[in-house]
Amino acid sequence: QSKHSSSTHSMKPSRSIITIAASLFFTMLFSACSLGGISYKTEKLEKLGLKVDKPARWTATKTQSDEKYVDYVIDIPQKSDTKPTVNGHIAINVVKPLPGETVTIQDEIEGLKKFFAARVQELKTLEETDTTLLGQPAKRIILEFRNDEDKTIVEKVLITLTVKDSKAYTLILDEDLQDFETYLPVYTKMAESMQLL
Repeated sequence: QSKHSSSTHSMKPSRSIITIAASLFFTMLFSACSLGGISYKTEKLEKLGLKVDKPARWTATKTQSDEKYVDYVIDIPQKSDTKPTVNGHIAINVVKPLPGETVTIQDEIEGLKKFFAARVQELKTLEETDTTLLGQPAKRIILEFRNDEDKTIVEKVLITLTVKDSKAYTLILDEDLQDFETYLPVYTKMAESMQLL
């Protein structure tokens, strides 16, 4: 009898397993719903020398380039016309050094901070950490913008930047505070999928 009861017991999943499975299911379901069931496609960006998985239905503005910079911007679909700050986007930038120039991670980060500081006075660096991008050591920084009047946070910018083969590669998420966390998984997937052609 003890043999029978123990074998029956071992065939039943424990409550903790059921709870974990249910939790994972609802987390996945919530993520899929909150992002509209996003599907991805691999896109080759010849001018940037990269390929990346991007949301298949999200439109990209034309790639802009000159002798030093190449920018590729993907607009995040807007839920409404009443966005409090910016129309969100994810951008990939490549900086190519001019003859005699050297591109460094720290110089590019300082340049980006100055660029965003010129847009709004109330800028704060929330976080600066080490990470990887394109298989290289990289820096990740999060900036926040505050409303000039009441100092509430209205916008966040996430920047991941690395230098490879003397070029700086940057991935940027720029979104208002209410939607920043919603689109962070898209940014993370793009960062993980980026490869050189």
